Amino acid sequence: MSHNPSNNSNNSNNSGNGEEQCDRNSPFSMTDLLKLPEAERKLMTWIVQQHDVSLAEAINYMKQEDEIVWNMLNSLCDLGFLEEFDVEGEKRFRCHLPHKRNTHLPQNIWRNLDF
Repeated sequence: MSHNPSNNSNNSNNSGNGEEQCDRNSPFSMTDLLKLPEAERKLMTWIVQQHDVSLAEAINYMKQEDEIVWNMLNSLCDLGFLEEFDVEGEKRFRCHLPHKRNTHLPQNIWRNLDF
């Protein structure tokens, strides 16, 4: 099935600067990834490893129809898991992972852990 996602009017919010932005206000934790349906979790795990992917790369990896993969990517973007952006006119997706909490370790941690 041929589907041109660039003509889809339900794309992520456009910030007006030529770069697509997904909902960054959706807080999630890494455990939320486990709650995703299996196909979306598989796609997210792969994207984390790849750093960023194109729609064509995601379709090739998932071995599903382009519209199905496009809908998964949009859903993950809407949930705040992914960020959509353009590189020379090509839509790409990257993970929008939560920031790690700033933890302060005691200065003598390595001495205490040294065996």
